Order: sequence, then C-alpha cells, then structure tokens
Amino acid sequence: MKKIFIILTTFSILLLAKSVEPKVMHAQDRHENRYEESSTYRDTQDEILSSSAEITVQISTIVSTEMTESDYQNNAHLSYLKKNRIEITEDIAKGEGEHLETLLVMMQLEKTDTFLTKIQSNFETLINLDHQKFLNRLKLIV
Repeated sequence: MKKIFIILTTFSILLLAKSVEPKVMHAQDRHENRYEESSTYRDTQDEILSSSAEITVQISTIVSTEMTESDYQNNAHLSYLKKNRIEITEDIAKGEGEHLETLLVMMQLEKTDTFLTKIQSNFETLINLDHQKFLNRLKLIV
C-alpha cells in the first residue's frame, strides 16, 4: 500500500510540475535573446520532466518486483523464530506457551488444543530443522 501511495504521489507531483510554467514563458518579450532563453528553458524543462517520468517508471518497476507481502511476512516469521527459538522449543515441549502462540498468530495458524497437541507430538522432528524448514513444517502440521 505504501508503494502505491509513493508512486501516486510522485506521479501527481510530475503532473503538477508540467502544468506550472514560469512567467517568462507567458511574457511577450521583443528581444530575441529573451525568446531564445525561454525556448531553451522550456526545452530543458521538458527534458527534466521526461527524464523524471522515466525515473518514475523505473522506480515503480523496481518497487513492484521487490518483496511481495508474503515475502515480507515470511521474513518477519523467520526473524521472530530466530530471536525466540529456545523459548518456542520449550513451549512446544510443554504443548503451550506465549512464544509459540505468538508465532502461530503471526503465521495465521490456529492455536487450538488439537493443533498444539499435534505440534507437541512433532517435537523431535521440529527441534532438528533449520528455521525455514521449521516454519514450513508448522504449516504442514495444520
């Protein structure tokens, strides 16, 4: 959502910049050198706006190809798991606990008694997995 807001804001600024012209452009100056300066200025302004539009397209392409929402969530899950692996492992051994339940909520998994029992019965498997495989295994247990 932030990415779309940034793109729309940038696009609006570019459109506004295109519609605002310096007063020199509207002045009827009889001196030839003034006309040439205005013409040069207008050409420069058009080049700047053109390159700004190109940059905006490049930025929006980069932003859209960067992390997706699921990538962002997965990174958050991994980060939480790395910081709290010991506590989560202890909670799995008990079949309940704050750290485990927090991880399940983050992953949008049910924290029912049945599910917690299934996780506890998979304790031996889960404690030997790396972080990403651990998260994948939790999803499969459901």
